[in-house]
Amino acid sequence: MRFVLALLTALLLMTGAPLPSRAADADAAAQRTQAMIELLGGGTSVDHFVNLVYQQSVSALIQANPGQGDQVQSFVEQQLLPEIRAAVPAMMTTLANGYAQVFTEDEIEQIVVFYQSPLGQKLRRARPALLRETLQFGQLWAAQTFRAALTKLKPQIEAEGLTAPDI
Repeated sequence: MRFVLALLTALLLMTGAPLPSRAADADAAAQRTQAMIELLGGGTSVDHFVNLVYQQSVSALIQANPGQGDQVQSFVEQQLLPEIRAAVPAMMTTLANGYAQVFTEDEIEQIVVFYQSPLGQKLRRARPALLRETLQFGQLWAAQTFRAALTKLKPQIEAEGLTAPDI
């Protein structure tokens, strides 16, 4: 196989045909991966993270500067927020690299095609509500399961010299 690749490369060099650029291929793959992240709702996640950093920044600066809320708000919006937004492309590149380590270029293309399909679009639209419902169910399930387990194991907890919490 190596011989065939070497032979093809030599033929391409002799004919003057340009060789595919690995950098261009890598850039194209990174762009396709970032497109996939967008289709998966990555833009919404990034907006959420930016908003989270914004809120935390305002809160931290207001605590450090009591009575100067308007000045803090202005500073964060005019100076800090642009810095945060400027860091987004690097975050997207890091996310894309993470996906590229898990999925092949062909798999990424298949994911993109799926999410561009009507069913993929439906899943994308339904995903936030499904995630909220899943989280609510998970929290309820965890509380009920914890309560039931503590009730059942209360004698063993006390036998260990521990106190069971009131639930």
